[in-house]
Amino acid sequence: MRKTISICIACLTVMAISGPPAMALNLDGLLDAGFGLFRAATVSDEEINALSAASIQKSDKENRIVEKNSVYTARLAKLTKNLNIEKGLRINVRIYHAPGVVNAFAFPDGNVRLYSGLFDVMNENEILYILGHEIGHVALGHTKSAMRAVYTTSALRKAAAASGNNIAAAISQHNLTDIVEKATHSQYSQANELEADRYAVRVVRENNIDPRYCVTALRKMEALYGNQGSVFASHPTPGTRAETLENELGIKVGEVVQQGVISIR
Repeated sequence: MRKTISICIACLTVMAISGPPAMALNLDGLLDAGFGLFRAATVSDEEINALSAASIQKSDKENRIVEKNSVYTARLAKLTKNLNIEKGLRINVRIYHAPGVVNAFAFPDGNVRLYSGLFDVMNENEILYILGHEIGHVALGHTKSAMRAVYTTSALRKAAAASGNNIAAAISQHNLTDIVEKATHSQYSQANELEADRYAVRVVRENNIDPRYCVTALRKMEALYGNQGSVFASHPTPGTRAETLENELGIKVGEVVQQGVISIR
């Protein structure tokens, strides 16, 4: 993590999906019989990128992005100014206006979405941990694996195969609702979550922030939702993850709060 990469928060980029006309193949029966052969490993990066672009467009249209002059945008702009992230990453961050929703998600193409409820309960350093965690899922390939799994088991994958493996044609003919819903609520494994947490600790440290804020963010989520993955759907067991980081960092959240270091909003 040596290079400073600007994170775009001011403009919404519309990513067009284009491609050659779909081939007129009528192989439904054959595909029904052999669809199980289309494993996640056969899905190309090009398909994943096209699917990510279409999915984030749909998500952004269905959610209210906070105004440019909002306090949320100002806080994010301050947070991401000169932020150091891994060389080569292209991250685009938006905030959805969603009071009471304390969550975030990322797509393989580097699009990260934070919910405004995060800003209502977290301070800037804790939000940086959450942003770093989402960037970690992108950088470590977790989002790509999750999208491959969702796509491989969806009707859209079958439609793409029927149209000559043309995902652009398939997207235009099928509803993305199920894909977007599953992708934005991906259940990562505990191993993936801990990897992303450790990545976030690196991000926080390399931006000269005390890594204890990573733990306090998780403890706040635990206080809000308990330690049940089914409640905080996209990031299971925050308490367990907090305990792991506490042990690795050699700190306890209680000590930090008692010292008045962390601002509880």
